[in-house]
Amino acid sequence: MLWLRCAGEIEQCSLQTAKFGTDPDEFFNVYSEYRIDADQLREWQRDRSGCVVDATLASRLNWKIGDHVHLNGKLFNASLDLTIRGTFMGPKSTEAVYFNNVYLDEVYPVNKGMIGWFVVKVDSAQNTHTASASIDDEFQNRQRATKTGSEQAFQADYIAMLGNVKAFILWTCMAIIFATLLVSANTMAMTIRERTRETAVLRSLGFSKRFLFRLFMAEAITLSLIGGGLGALGGSALVSAIAHSPQGTLLFAGLKGSGLIIAISMVIAALLGIFSSFIPAYRILQVPIAGGLRHVG
Repeated sequence: MLWLRCAGEIEQCSLQTAKFGTDPDEFFNVYSEYRIDADQLREWQRDRSGCVVDATLASRLNWKIGDHVHLNGKLFNASLDLTIRGTFMGPKSTEAVYFNNVYLDEVYPVNKGMIGWFVVKVDSAQNTHTASASIDDEFQNRQRATKTGSEQAFQADYIAMLGNVKAFILWTCMAIIFATLLVSANTMAMTIRERTRETAVLRSLGFSKRFLFRLFMAEAITLSLIGGGLGALGGSALVSAIAHSPQGTLLFAGLKGSGLIIAISMVIAALLGIFSSFIPAYRILQVPIAGGLRHVG
């Protein structure tokens, strides 16, 4: 296993992106998916006040090797003068800045030795639970015990500190679905009611009630699926934008719209189409043909 200690973020700095103190000697051993030039890595390891930045962030801010970055902390009274020693790239952009944790300890001695978390690289995903239990057993009688888990669990716990976000999102979604159902039912009722005379004409030509009922339902479901598909694509794009935004760095980096979620959204959209059109379609087909032909609306 490889260990990497990470200090807490210098929160609320003037640069609105993730900024972390870490161990330059171990960082890229643990995060092996990140790529950096070997010479740049050596320069960062030699320079106590050096830092490395995500290549996307450097490109967006027009930063170059050797430029100076000044970070002012508001939560912690620390000011860091950093020199960019390298840029790194990963599977996806993190737009993060990493600097030497030793430098942070010197600038802000109040926080010296206070490590926010350790990142441990396990040789196999199957050994994650065993490694987590071993680490927690090692530190259970220490002054500061550990709580070890997967990266996904860590992100979930981090979000949980904001409150019961899952329940809030669930109730918000339920309210949206209910409001959408009311709007869809009203829209479909108006649309079908305006076709009273057209329906009567079709019935007089020999079209059965069952056929017309299926026709109305098929139209409603099709429109709902189109709307649901557009909403699912828009939601996936929004989630992707949040995950790749500077404010979403690390915490929401793994957030993405899965195929299962999109499939569930499409099923809900189809059900909304069925429920919103069933009663209006049934009622209009109970109108006598003569009454439907005299209908004005």
